[in-house]
Amino acid sequence: MILKNLEFVDELDGELGALIHEITPHFEESLIRAFKNDTLSYHRQEKKQCFHTLDDVIHPIGETMIELRNLQLAWVPDFRINQLRAHLGMLCLDFQLNLGSLNVEGEYGANNARLQEFLPVAHEGRATITFNNMTAKGRVGLFINDDSLLPENNDTVYETREVDIRVRYQTTNSRYMETKISRNNVEETLGISMWSQLTQILTGLLSSQLKRVLSEFSLSDLFGDKMEHFRKREKELIHKSNRLADHLLCSAKDFIVHNDFREVFTPNYDIIFRGKPTSISLGNLRTSQGDLKDLSTLNRQKCWSCYANDKELIFFGFFSLKIFKHTYRVYEAEFESTKVSGSINMSVHRNGILFRVKFLRNDTTCEYVMEAVELQDVGDIDVDISGLASLGWLHPRVVSWTIANFRHQGKRVLEKLIKESFDYAIEEMNKANEYPDTVEKFDNKVT
Repeated sequence: MILKNLEFVDELDGELGALIHEITPHFEESLIRAFKNDTLSYHRQEKKQCFHTLDDVIHPIGETMIELRNLQLAWVPDFRINQLRAHLGMLCLDFQLNLGSLNVEGEYGANNARLQEFLPVAHEGRATITFNNMTAKGRVGLFINDDSLLPENNDTVYETREVDIRVRYQTTNSRYMETKISRNNVEETLGISMWSQLTQILTGLLSSQLKRVLSEFSLSDLFGDKMEHFRKREKELIHKSNRLADHLLCSAKDFIVHNDFREVFTPNYDIIFRGKPTSISLGNLRTSQGDLKDLSTLNRQKCWSCYANDKELIFFGFFSLKIFKHTYRVYEAEFESTKVSGSINMSVHRNGILFRVKFLRNDTTCEYVMEAVELQDVGDIDVDISGLASLGWLHPRVVSWTIANFRHQGKRVLEKLIKESFDYAIEEMNKANEYPDTVEKFDNKVT
């Protein structure tokens, strides 16, 4: 009856609690030192500048379409710790980091669909997007892996204080022009179109570094004869966190199926392109009947984590789609005198949707609040295109456009509908807390 008796996390007391209180300060100090040493070691081993590749980006603004290609983040991981706290009793770390300023460089192309009807113009050049004073804060759920700790659920929020956009393009007489704009809000700049990719790369690098650092610590040395008590504590947290996640998942999937959300429509895209960099002819590709499926295949592949302090109790973890397909049933492409049509099918084989649920409780009421639903991990993407025929040379670009449009627009549709489904699940759980006779109905759903 977990929905009524909400003692998810028992207070640590006794010998295990006393031991954790005793060893935590030294563990935190050693962890911070090991983290800094790992950063220095990584910089010494990195002989050349380190590049991380981003997928191409398309960013529509009204009838203007901006395309960014061949994007790279030139950065050797340099996470500087402002604060790091270990909550061993909750198997969780929370942290605040400084990343400095990060540059993403690549090529840009800009055109206006309305303008093309009167003047066939497409502007191209190089662009540098600088994210100044990047910071990261959040928490990481830990699990016992043999005799060490494994960071698994990374719930990190990134911020930047200012974004600079620099462009460089060629003018007459082979001269180059450079211009720059700056904005304080990343959502008002081109930076927002690559933000999810950038933060995915940063989270992956941070997770890898934490794995290396935590693997150096022996739990047997830390906990001695209390190691079995610590393992029991982990099982308790996992069981209760997973049970909450599975209750939410069951109700959300019921909502998805009942409302026919298994397959949902997604925005199309319209691209103007050059045949070659020196070509004077412009082509066009339009998609239609876009859909995304199958939201009913949401599942929990990994255990969830939880974090508690005097003010709040937070559960966080990931769900993923077993079947994740994004399809445009029809596209039409035209270049010079050639017209072709066909379909585009994209399959995403690796995906992770972060969920963060906060639990609030006072003397008379208890309530859940959904704080975050975000598609954070997208990878291993295949795109199949039919019907290109004599425009087969467009294949790599159609692949990049399709992935870019999903990251820019399809991702929002997916997150919106999944959030709506889980908001319903949260509402049902809150009703169960208010009306205890509904608890058994929800418990029976979890299989």
